Amino acid sequence: MRERSFFSSRESDHSSKKNLLQTINKKMMKHRHTFNTTLGKIVGSLMTIAFSLVAFAHGQNCT
Repeated sequence: MRERSFFSSRESDHSSKKNLLQTINKKMMKHRHTFNTTLGKIVGSLMTIAFSLVAFAHGQNCT
Protein backbone atom coordinates (compact mmCIF):
# COMPACT_ATOMS: atom_id res chain seq x y z
CA MET A 1 0.00 0.00 0.00
CA ARG A 2 2.77 2.44 0.89
CA GLU A 3 4.83 1.65 -2.21
CA ARG A 4 1.76 1.91 -4.41
CA SER A 5 0.86 5.34 -3.03
CA PHE A 6 4.47 6.45 -3.47
CA PHE A 7 4.55 5.51 -7.16
CA SER A 8 1.07 6.78 -8.00
CA SER A 9 1.30 9.98 -5.96
CA ARG A 10 1.82 12.18 -9.03
CA GLU A 11 -0.99 10.60 -11.04
CA SER A 12 -3.42 10.59 -8.11
CA ASP A 13 -2.79 14.24 -7.26
CA HIS A 14 -5.76 15.37 -9.35
CA SER A 15 -8.04 12.60 -8.07
CA SER A 16 -7.02 13.32 -4.47
CA LYS A 17 -8.12 16.93 -4.97
CA LYS A 18 -11.46 15.61 -6.24
CA ASN A 19 -11.72 13.31 -3.21
CA LEU A 20 -10.95 16.25 -0.94
CA LEU A 21 -13.73 18.30 -2.53
CA GLN A 22 -16.15 15.38 -2.15
CA THR A 23 -15.18 14.93 1.50
CA ILE A 24 -15.69 18.64 2.20
CA ASN A 25 -19.03 18.59 0.38
CA LYS A 26 -20.14 15.61 2.48
CA LYS A 27 -19.09 17.39 5.67
CA MET A 28 -20.94 20.54 4.59
CA MET A 29 -24.07 18.49 3.87
CA LYS A 30 -23.74 16.78 7.24
CA HIS A 31 -23.36 20.08 9.08
CA ARG A 32 -25.71 22.09 6.89
CA HIS A 33 -27.54 23.56 9.89
CA THR A 34 -24.31 25.22 11.08
CA PHE A 35 -23.87 26.77 7.63
CA ASN A 36 -27.26 28.46 7.94
CA THR A 37 -25.77 30.85 10.48
CA THR A 38 -24.20 34.10 9.34
CA LEU A 39 -20.71 32.91 10.18
CA GLY A 40 -21.36 29.68 8.28
CA LYS A 41 -22.46 31.63 5.21
CA ILE A 42 -19.33 33.78 5.34
CA VAL A 43 -17.06 30.75 5.73
CA GLY A 44 -18.92 28.88 2.99
CA SER A 45 -18.61 31.75 0.52
CA LEU A 46 -14.92 32.19 1.33
CA MET A 47 -14.33 28.47 0.77
CA THR A 48 -16.24 28.63 -2.52
CA ILE A 49 -14.11 31.55 -3.70
CA ALA A 50 -10.92 29.78 -2.64
CA PHE A 51 -11.86 26.57 -4.46
CA SER A 52 -12.86 28.55 -7.56
CA LEU A 53 -9.43 30.21 -7.60
CA VAL A 54 -7.68 26.87 -7.11
CA ALA A 55 -9.71 25.24 -9.88
CA PHE A 56 -9.06 28.20 -12.21
CA ALA A 57 -5.31 28.11 -11.53
CA HIS A 58 -5.26 24.34 -12.06
CA GLY A 59 -7.10 24.77 -15.36
CA GLN A 60 -4.65 27.44 -16.49
CA ASN A 61 -1.72 25.13 -15.70
CA CYS A 62 -3.25 22.28 -17.71
CA THR A 63 -3.64 24.31 -20.93
